[in-house]
Amino acid sequence: MNKLLSYFVFVISLIAFGCKTIPTNTVTQVSTINSLKANKTDALISTSDLDSFGNFGMALKEGIEGQVIVNNNRTYEIDEKFHALPAFGFTPLTYATMVNFNWDTQLNITSRKKMTDLEKLIDQAVPNMDVICAIRIQGKFLNMKLTFVGAQKTEQIEYQDISGSMIGFRFPKYMKELVPEGYFFFFLADNKKNGGDVVDCLLQTGTVQIDLCNKINIHTAVKLAE
Repeated sequence: MNKLLSYFVFVISLIAFGCKTIPTNTVTQVSTINSLKANKTDALISTSDLDSFGNFGMALKEGIEGQVIVNNNRTYEIDEKFHALPAFGFTPLTYATMVNFNWDTQLNITSRKKMTDLEKLIDQAVPNMDVICAIRIQGKFLNMKLTFVGAQKTEQIEYQDISGSMIGFRFPKYMKELVPEGYFFFFLADNKKNGGDVVDCLLQTGTVQIDLCNKINIHTAVKLAE
């Protein structure tokens, strides 16, 4: 029987699935990057559990067979054709990173910015690289390059002149065995029909909202002795 054990970084706190009291400034992650690299991709939770951890974030389906994006308490599944579909029921998930998003800093973007430009602006706004940042970038994108990474194949697609939101995080380097190092983003179009894992982008105008987090709960599955 799989049970979840929790490891706490920065501040010790407890979260139970189904609990509606969600801590602020706290990222909750299910599984780790090293677990995925070791092909530990069995289901640990489902889409119905995500709202217990926050209103913003991302997840991977069991077996890494698709992506899930959560924005403003709405959950969408992304398939290999980059279609975004509302998530209903109990889709099994192997990995998730969630937060109760409430931005602390907002940057207004009035000129074209590449992905690297946006990352530099965020680093300037939050120079302490030990701080975890949950980030939402909303606006009109002149170009959006996405990928779909599944267990069986990898696909890529590019969109021009598309509006939407990039949902992502910046993690400290010293946590690289637990979480993705540096920046990573998923994209959800405003039409709620398209999305995927961001490879690169060119933002025309928009806003960058940053939620500063100083706590993280990491839940990793282990098989306990009978």
